Amino acid sequence: MNPLKADQTCLPVQQMVFQKMMPGAAVNDFAPRNPPGEHLRPDGVLYVNDICYGTRYPNSHVDLWFGDGDRSARRPTVFYIHGGGFIFGDKVVGDPLAVAAERDVDFSAVLAKLGYNVVTMNYALAPEYRFPVQIHQVDEMLSYLTAHQAELGLDMELIFLGGGSAGADLTEIYGAALCNPDYAKRLGFTPSIRPEQIKGLIIDEAALSTRHFVDAMDAMLGCWIGSDDLKNPEIEAVLNPVPWIQNRYFPAFINSSNQEIWFLDSAQDLAEKLAAIGADHEFFYRGPEHGTLNHGYLQKFASEPCAKECFEHLLAFLQRQLDQ
Repeated sequence: MNPLKADQTCLPVQQMVFQKMMPGAAVNDFAPRNPPGEHLRPDGVLYVNDICYGTRYPNSHVDLWFGDGDRSARRPTVFYIHGGGFIFGDKVVGDPLAVAAERDVDFSAVLAKLGYNVVTMNYALAPEYRFPVQIHQVDEMLSYLTAHQAELGLDMELIFLGGGSAGADLTEIYGAALCNPDYAKRLGFTPSIRPEQIKGLIIDEAALSTRHFVDAMDAMLGCWIGSDDLKNPEIEAVLNPVPWIQNRYFPAFINSSNQEIWFLDSAQDLAEKLAAIGADHEFFYRGPEHGTLNHGYLQKFASEPCAKECFEHLLAFLQRQLDQ
């Protein structure tokens, strides 16, 4: 079998990024990247790092963020899954493809100070581990944290599942699988949690609509899916969750930057489907007339006006779901 062109494109880039951003770290490792521990930060946020949520796949660790040292307080739990094209990225370092790498302040710490418990996760990276492994890991992680919520200080009955870029892809797909058992079966798993646990989704720049992909996007998603032909109907049928959304979906906050069209494509496709079925959602988008908003711009919410507006809309969305 000939090696995939996508793999040949992505592997050197993956190696280069890891050497630059995480020197000495293995791409996929069953050991935690940092010694597990609890740390009370100067801002009062309690940071608990590298809790192992599974042993089946590598990189199966989460970090927890609490607004203070009181882990007994009942707070909603926000999950934010990192991006990185499924070939790099990290729950601490973030997404090297996005301006999140230059973020003003820590997104997780700010949410924690605002009254949410926050969970960030790592997952196995392609091409060594391909789709749908990472979907299974999201389910495994949610299952583990649900089973251990009391000892960890989490409330897994008030979940907001979200992520950026690749993490948004995982969020959108997992949400569709949880609403449609046929899609979950197609992905090879039975969801471990109840749909009622999830109060909303944060889909921050998913890229699942391939119609305007350029070579780099074809390569990254192809490396994840294991094909150089993303237009293959069988691949599109399983990769794109929108057709699997039938008469229900979770309340969703959908965001897109304005520089690469594929993020807007995916956001519009999902927003249009949710509007058609009457599902609660908010689609935040500010066009080029508002200035350049690069991929991951939301993480600049402390300094960039549109990012600040987006963050405020996100917080209002979260509160609306809690009020209901």
